[in-house]
Amino acid sequence: MELKRYQKKRNELGRVQLEVCDSDIFVAFWKDQNYVSAHDRDGVEWLLSADTTLRDIENADDQLVRIHHSRLIRRSCIESHRYVRPKGESNGYGVVRVGGHDYRSSRRYWTLLACKE
Repeated sequence: MELKRYQKKRNELGRVQLEVCDSDIFVAFWKDQNYVSAHDRDGVEWLLSADTTLRDIENADDQLVRIHHSRLIRRSCIESHRYVRPKGESNGYGVVRVGGHDYRSSRRYWTLLACKE
């Protein structure tokens, strides 16, 4: 899927420009308020264009798996995963490591992720 991301450099007018890239270069996506951000395979964080939604990305790329209502990760890039239960708590949450970053998974999606492995 083609996505638009903001370049890291500003143009001569001091504005950031959008550039087209493929979704395959990213290992994780997350929604933060009204924007979608992503980490590429080198661990660089990118801001995607405002018209990008997680649902569109998920529907167009079958290699991505949802781990939270606001997070997607590339299944082939999972380095490790573990379930964390804080001391004295009855419930916990999953943590998935992708591209050197840890992403928290909700219990609901953790169960689905565990079933797919």
